[in-house]
Amino acid sequence: MISVIVPVYKVEKYLRHCVDSILAQTYPDFELLLIDDGSPDGCPKICDEYAGLDPRVRVIHKPNGGLISARNEGILAARGDYICIVDGDDWADENMLQFIHDTVTQSPEPLDMVLFAAHNVYEDHLEETINEVPEGFYDRERLQKEVFPYLLTDTRNGLQVGVIQAHTWDKAFKRELLTKYYTREERIRVFTDVPMTYECLLHSRNVYICNKHLYMYNKTNEGSIRAVSRENLLTESFRYLILYMREHMKGLEPSLDR
Repeated sequence: MISVIVPVYKVEKYLRHCVDSILAQTYPDFELLLIDDGSPDGCPKICDEYAGLDPRVRVIHKPNGGLISARNEGILAARGDYICIVDGDDWADENMLQFIHDTVTQSPEPLDMVLFAAHNVYEDHLEETINEVPEGFYDRERLQKEVFPYLLTDTRNGLQVGVIQAHTWDKAFKRELLTKYYTREERIRVFTDVPMTYECLLHSRNVYICNKHLYMYNKTNEGSIRAVSRENLLTESFRYLILYMREHMKGLEPSLDR
């Protein structure tokens, strides 16, 4: 029912912990796609090792193309009804997939997305990341009223960040939605989660939003792409991001009919 995609690049120190957390899920009906993005360290060997140990694991080796390229490779190869994305230096709560399964199967209407929350993991403490909206089922009308007007910024009480976390890893996407609206511009190397998350959400009919902490977001890896994104704000990659979002989200009004 669920495909879990792990883009892999220079995360040898963390990869086993990541993969072990997925294979230890209480819900067993999933496939795990390890997308080796031409990693120059021991990651390719680790990926192949896990594929030999568990039939749910599939490995795709590809030349290095960046995070979006690796993620797209997994999206197009996935076979599950829903897709989750886990960064190779992070890990999942053991009940993450069970929660997604239960939420989807118990929903009054078919869900395009399931949104949950995470813990930021530091060396000596945890911090919570949450969605700043009430938990529950959101149909198109409720999304239009309570989420879309405050998606990027919330100005109701001063200038605040948007009400929905833009990450891809604290969500499950219906595969039919994701294969339509995954990010095509693979030259984007900063804020790589933003275009796909928001485009999918803006095209969703029904979603479920909660603040159950099911994902562990590793803030100790200083070599990760997110750790260096701020240094690259003025690069050509950032221009690609802005142009892509303008092209793909321009005119997406609350009355959007898909």
